[in-house]
Amino acid sequence: KPTNDVGQSIDYGGCNESYEMTSFNSNGVSEGYRWYCPEVRNYAWLHTADDIGLVIDFKLKRYDPVGATGVEPYTNPGTRSDCLEVVPERSITALDTPMQVWVNASSSCFSNTAGLQLELHHEVEGFVTSLTTAANGSAWALVDVGDALDSSATQLDYASHGLVAKAGNKVGAATVTLDQYLVGLDVFADEEAAVILRERCIGDVCTVSQLNALSGYNVLPGDRLDIEVAFNNRGITTSTTTDARLTMPDGVAITEELPPLETYQAYKMYQTWEVPNSTGIGPLQIQWEADTGQLNAADANFQNNIGSIELFVGRLPTPVAPEPIGLTQETILINASASYDEDGGNVSCEFYVPFDDGTRTWDYERIVSPTCLLEYTWIDDGVYPVQITVEDEERDETVMVLNVTVQNRDPEIEVRSQRTEAKVEYPITLYAYANDSDSEKVWPGVVDIYWPGANCKEGYYTRVCTTTSTTEGWKTFTAIGTDDDGAVASATFDVKFTNIRPHSLNVQMLGDDGPITMDAQDTWHVEEDQTVTVKGQAQDSVDDINDLTHTWWPDDAQPSLIRVFDGRTSEYEMVWLEAGLHKMRLEVTDSEGATSGIEERWVSVQNVPPTIEPIAPVLPVAEGQSIRVSGSSTDTPSDVDTLVRCWDIDPSMDSDDFGSAD
Repeated sequence: KPTNDVGQSIDYGGCNESYEMTSFNSNGVSEGYRWYCPEVRNYAWLHTADDIGLVIDFKLKRYDPVGATGVEPYTNPGTRSDCLEVVPERSITALDTPMQVWVNASSSCFSNTAGLQLELHHEVEGFVTSLTTAANGSAWALVDVGDALDSSATQLDYASHGLVAKAGNKVGAATVTLDQYLVGLDVFADEEAAVILRERCIGDVCTVSQLNALSGYNVLPGDRLDIEVAFNNRGITTSTTTDARLTMPDGVAITEELPPLETYQAYKMYQTWEVPNSTGIGPLQIQWEADTGQLNAADANFQNNIGSIELFVGRLPTPVAPEPIGLTQETILINASASYDEDGGNVSCEFYVPFDDGTRTWDYERIVSPTCLLEYTWIDDGVYPVQITVEDEERDETVMVLNVTVQNRDPEIEVRSQRTEAKVEYPITLYAYANDSDSEKVWPGVVDIYWPGANCKEGYYTRVCTTTSTTEGWKTFTAIGTDDDGAVASATFDVKFTNIRPHSLNVQMLGDDGPITMDAQDTWHVEEDQTVTVKGQAQDSVDDINDLTHTWWPDDAQPSLIRVFDGRTSEYEMVWLEAGLHKMRLEVTDSEGATSGIEERWVSVQNVPPTIEPIAPVLPVAEGQSIRVSGSSTDTPSDVDTLVRCWDIDPSMDSDDFGSAD
């Protein structure tokens, strides 16, 4: 039954007695096979494979023969009546020899087989003759087979031609094979029929290969050989019983009886032999001989009684290749060109390369390189085990695994901004542009960006960063990108931060009970000679804040009164001696002369009225009595020197229109 190495078969249910034929190229590599099925008179399976990986299978599924009975299209070809049977004297004959041919008519096809008019054709020679069957339904003719070639001549098959008989619409045929070497008797050692199966074990893995003239009879120490040699008779007479001898490469000879052989009848000898491990490099010979005593005296050629096959004992090729390292999307050279064959000759390589095809598992690509050089590009990082098969001219193979380290390509990142200069504490926006050329995601890939120390308004992981600086001068901002493989790249951007004016001035006034609040007109209210504390504060960059100069004009009524302080804050005590609305001013400047501008505040100073202590009573007083009256009054310190004390000593009159007579 047609079946391949993996158990596949044809769909047709018959063809249980088929023949397999395998074709080999000039390198001894199988290019395909076919199964011939006699019961359908054709091939049941045609299989071909080429170097580019194209595999074609033609399999028999259904067979419907014309004129047959009992046909089951999927299992049974049925039977055909052979109305005319063509029987040549010999199926194989020599060139240009006459041969008797009989044609027998079948009673299943003809009601009367006697006297049947026939034609016998040997068309390749242009021979046609008319025949009439005898009473037994048979007719006879003498045919010269000729010497015409066909399109498939071989050593054993010079040509194959058909003999065709015809009676009405009934046809019969037979095949006659011509052999240019066919003689009376010729027993020979058939070198073309020799078969050697080589079993080679590497570790626990054993493989069996058939050796032939195309592949070469190449072996290694330790190989086990199953040897099959053949003897044949290329004569039309049967040979006499004699002997056959098979001599192994180590000189051991095995002799067997060679039975009588008819025309092209074969006899085979079998032997196993293991190549000793100590065998050196070079040729060894297997020899077999028929009729060593030349008992067949009529043998036409004793020279071809001996056949031989020369084995070549070699060594496995030695692979040599350094482990390369490269980047993704970079052409990496895998160089196995230093590999060599100890027994001489050139080597070639086959690379079995794993690669990331975007799924969770690797895919593989097989590449043949006669120079043992391969340039390959991977899109993802990793360590890829590349299997290199080094093959020598004897088709011996050694496999090595080369780890190719493909390093991740760092992401690319760039920082841009519309400005390269900003004022201290003023915002500036930076933009990070990044891509990962070997990302598993679509372009531009996945790159996470963060800005260490930038304190971005948008957050920690962001591609847009709004930030500033609290100090003057150049400041470098760094964006760090991390790709999906954990590789890190960074980019920087320099911004010059310039000086800013002192700003956000804050002026406070404090009394004995704490801060004095302003009224709705932003005016403080104090009294004459009230001591208050005035505080001033301004904001600036960190590098300027401690070097500020505070200049105060506490009272516009006193232009020459100026107070100056250095530092972040200023503080002093102030007293107003005159009632009224007073204005104070503050200006803050930094070390570079930048000024905040003048900040003004208003103070309403209220006059404090003098106070009179109660006068001690003097009544009653007698008429004409002298009395002494004492009074005491006070005022604020600034007014006390100008205080005027007035007495109304006549209660009957109001001399200053102030007070009452009561």
